[in-house]
Formats: sequence, C-alpha cells, structure tokens
Amino acid sequence: MAKKSAPVAPPERPEDRKGLPLRWAVILSVACLAGIAGNAAAGPAAGITAFVLVAGLLHTIVD
Repeated sequence: MAKKSAPVAPPERPEDRKGLPLRWAVILSVACLAGIAGNAAAGPAAGITAFVLVAGLLHTIVD
C-alpha cells in the first residue's frame, strides 16, 4: 500500500505579493520619525543611529 503524501499548498502567484507588507510599512515609518527627531535634536549621526536602532528593535518585535 502506497503512502499518502502530505497536502501541498498551491504555489504563490507573483501578483499576490505586490507592494510592501503592512508590517514593514509601519516599521519603516516609525523608524523614519525617530530618525527625523534624532536629526533635529542632535544632528545627522544621531538621526541615522536612531533610525537603525528603532528599525532593528521593531523588526525583532514585529517579525
């Protein structure tokens, strides 16, 4: 008697994955706001650092 194979999900169509996922839109938006605030408060180095830190933390939490 032959073994039954596990059900296979249908392949994803490229048109199903158009655009940026909502979670990434939120992560990048919040990180941009943090970067702008850091830039205004202490200059470009602080803005870039704030952007990277916030994006990394949110990526860890959300994804």
